Amino acid sequence: MRIFRDESGSVDERCLPSVPTAAMRIVELAQHRECGIAELWQAVHRDPASVLALLQTARRCRRARGAHESLHAAIERLGVSRALRVCLEFRLPDAQEPVGVDYIRYWRRALLTAAYARAIAGRLRSRDLERIHVAAILRNVGDLHGGDSADWLDGQGVAANLCAWVRSSHGPALESGAGHDAAACLALAAGMAEVWLRPDWETSLAQTQALAQRLFGSIPDLCSWVFGVLGPQASDLEALAQIRLPSRRDREDLYRRAAALRQS
Repeated sequence: MRIFRDESGSVDERCLPSVPTAAMRIVELAQHRECGIAELWQAVHRDPASVLALLQTARRCRRARGAHESLHAAIERLGVSRALRVCLEFRLPDAQEPVGVDYIRYWRRALLTAAYARAIAGRLRSRDLERIHVAAILRNVGDLHGGDSADWLDGQGVAANLCAWVRSSHGPALESGAGHDAAACLALAAGMAEVWLRPDWETSLAQTQALAQRLFGSIPDLCSWVFGVLGPQASDLEALAQIRLPSRRDREDLYRRAAALRQS
């Protein structure tokens, strides 16, 4: 994984890169000082880095049962003020430095997978919608470090059942029918994300439709229904076009503003 250095030169090899638009929104919310749970959730739910940081912090709280599995529960347990401070510790890649990872694709894949997973889980009336969202937004962290996503998440203290869903959604366990329904949601959502990300979208679409039939044969219209719900006008998909690597100047400006807000 890429190493991030803060302004003091310290290194953190474990942090994920935050989506720049999410970092900007976090700074804006902290400046206004009038932010509720719903507003903060809306600002960070598309940012894998913020989601992971909040879950990890909530996990260290006493009597935080379930707060390390749901983003909403984590924010509620920590309180908006503390949750904002956690999110203000973001790290950003620099567009002017050599890049060994396609961050834009990683963020878009994470955002799309999470958006589709929530839609699928909602269509199935799942009670695990919030936890499925967390697993979906973190499902592809392996893209950054070239390893197994589930193993990496397990090493970061992510709840065991979420890691199991991620692991099952990637391979043989799902194919053999050993996966939880949540893992099937993640697998189908990831397939639908690839339709948008791969140039051979027609092939991806055919594969995704076949996957939907295999996983959810009793709901044959599931794939077309979700694609219809999350069309090009959906806010989650509109956010894709706004993702850019920040310039060094913009990155340093955000760091300065975030540092000042953390100290205030």
